[in-house]
Amino acid sequence: MKKLILLLVIVFFACELFSGYWVDPMVVNPDSVYFFMPDHDITWDSTGRVWVSWTSDTSYSYYDWSKVKACYYNGVEWSDPFRVSQGLDTLWWACNCSNVMTTDKNGTAWILWYFGSYPVKGDPCNKRQEDWGIEYSLFTNGVWTKPCLAESTIGAFISDAITDSTGKIWVIWTEQVPVQWYENLYTTHFDGFEWLRETVSTYMLWFSNPSFVSESTGVCAVWAYKVYEWLDSNYGVSYAHNYGGGWGGFQSIYSDSILCRSPSVTIDSAGRLWVVWEYGTYGHSDLWSKYRESGVWSNLKIITSDTTNEYSPSIETDGYGKTWLACTSNKEGSYHIYVSYLEDTTFTAFQQISSQPGYDPKLGCDMMGNIWAIWYGNNLKNYASFYRRDTNPPRVTVIKPNGGEVYNYGEIDTIKWVAEDEDTIVWVNIYLSSDGGNSYESVSEFEINDSNYEWTIPDVTSNNCLIKITAIDKGYNAISDESDSFFTILGTGIYEESEKLAKKGNVKFQVFPNPFTSVISIKCSGISERQKVNLSIYDVSGRLVRKLMHERISNSHFPVFNYTWDRKDNAGNVVQRGIYFIRLKVGDKQIVRKLSAL
Repeated sequence: MKKLILLLVIVFFACELFSGYWVDPMVVNPDSVYFFMPDHDITWDSTGRVWVSWTSDTSYSYYDWSKVKACYYNGVEWSDPFRVSQGLDTLWWACNCSNVMTTDKNGTAWILWYFGSYPVKGDPCNKRQEDWGIEYSLFTNGVWTKPCLAESTIGAFISDAITDSTGKIWVIWTEQVPVQWYENLYTTHFDGFEWLRETVSTYMLWFSNPSFVSESTGVCAVWAYKVYEWLDSNYGVSYAHNYGGGWGGFQSIYSDSILCRSPSVTIDSAGRLWVVWEYGTYGHSDLWSKYRESGVWSNLKIITSDTTNEYSPSIETDGYGKTWLACTSNKEGSYHIYVSYLEDTTFTAFQQISSQPGYDPKLGCDMMGNIWAIWYGNNLKNYASFYRRDTNPPRVTVIKPNGGEVYNYGEIDTIKWVAEDEDTIVWVNIYLSSDGGNSYESVSEFEINDSNYEWTIPDVTSNNCLIKITAIDKGYNAISDESDSFFTILGTGIYEESEKLAKKGNVKFQVFPNPFTSVISIKCSGISERQKVNLSIYDVSGRLVRKLMHERISNSHFPVFNYTWDRKDNAGNVVQRGIYFIRLKVGDKQIVRKLSAL
């Protein structure tokens, strides 16, 4: 019986671990991807942002044809795009594309891309620049840093970036050589001080999709290639590793006279290194794979071998130990994005996750361990989806402000809430509405769920304010709650005015003490005796509290008017502590001052 109970528990947790679904695809970028090279990549940062980068085809100038952009997902929606590449000071042609992303050991997101130009004037980082180069930027303090030069190259094409177990940032790329139609394969890595370039392989007709994977002992690279035409086996897939002493351990994983391209690599939960690649002609291709276990490569595993066309594989292991495979396929007659996953050493049947035609999927794993897929569609938009394991939404309640409060611009107060989840609330987003809930603006994103946020009151003037708290759990289940009723924010320029009553006059309006407890004195001067003077007290809602009578204490042409308020309303009742406004009205002009009753 105990064994049966244990088995049921294991089955239950296994179902909980692998149950879930791919969410409906989300449009990532509002503009269009660059039609010539619709590249994109995905990473995350330590706050919880999932970042997607792409090359845009929108132009800011004739000489700046393409821009690298990025935006992030806050658990509810995608941010406005950040323009990462700054363009080049060129006389003729400029291109920024082939972007890749990674996250460093501190949880900072990086973008690297190549640019091309002829000629180039100036260098933002005071280093040598040639016609082609690799630039990088990282997201710090809410902005992407000014691009810096990592490498000067000739005809570079970046294909992957990775952060290894020691924290080094690695980039792999192909570079044209003086011999026409031939390429070399290089890497460069940043050790925290400088970029160090190393040669991987030279003089191939071409390299296809060199890819990285990080192991505890170093970095491994896999690539497809084409060699001299007169060799019997002129296509293949190769592997090499770098354990700190340069690239070595070269192995041919597979070779053939048939086209091999676009390999993708990952390590599964059992420690096996998997390589999946596209095999076949441009008119028809299948997905083949091998894995390395205990230093030995397995026999060839054919994943697809039907009449459909599968290409652009991407393989990744998520934070729960599940290895996923995505590809482009025309299984349903038109090209869509499909995913599969490993069960031991066998891939399951593919499942379509794109709602409209899509191409070139890339998989990535976020901070919480969720697997993501991004791709681009016929409409030149990037799309994103993720596999939601946690399907139980959290709970959240706004505590303060919850209605009736009055805040003044520039003051500091505390927003309070209570949020709970069966597992973990990863962060909360805070929003403010000043129009009764018709629209909201962000106050803060990615806040720790500690139930308190120190809030500096913004310059808003409204009696119809609401605070909304959105709680996000590990599965990006987002639940919101807002204030039960309206509260008030008193901004500048409406309730409190400093305009002089008369351009040629010298009106003075003094209020003391302020703040006050029981009695306040008001003294007005510089007003002609022929002018009609009115002094009134109002509460924050604009209701008249008290109309004050003045005492004339000077017989000059410009008398001094003295007023006293004993904190009572017109009915003789002492008013509560809070904010009030005193209005001096002379003719059709007025001055308003804020009072604080303690």
